[in-house]
Amino acid sequence: MKEACVILDLNNDSFCWHFPPDGSSSHIPDSRPLWEVIWENKDNISGVAHSHPGEGIPAPSHEDLSTFAAIEAALGIRLNWGIVNRDWTVL
Repeated sequence: MKEACVILDLNNDSFCWHFPPDGSSSHIPDSRPLWEVIWENKDNISGVAHSHPGEGIPAPSHEDLSTFAAIEAALGIRLNWGIVNRDWTVL
């Protein structure tokens, strides 16, 4: 399973799904178009959820945490970061 992500609006409804064609089961590659959607909608975003392969309770990787911090620093806002796998959704 390749990783994917979804951007959530202020009502926690999905408004942008991102299925990178060059994605892998271990990461979502950097994407200028995805960043542009995030930047252009920064006043209407509550968070971003992404998938992790496997089972069990998902936890953010070191790369996840540094990415979350960089995005929040660039936007100047805090976001909710969900992680989903076949067994769990962690917000």
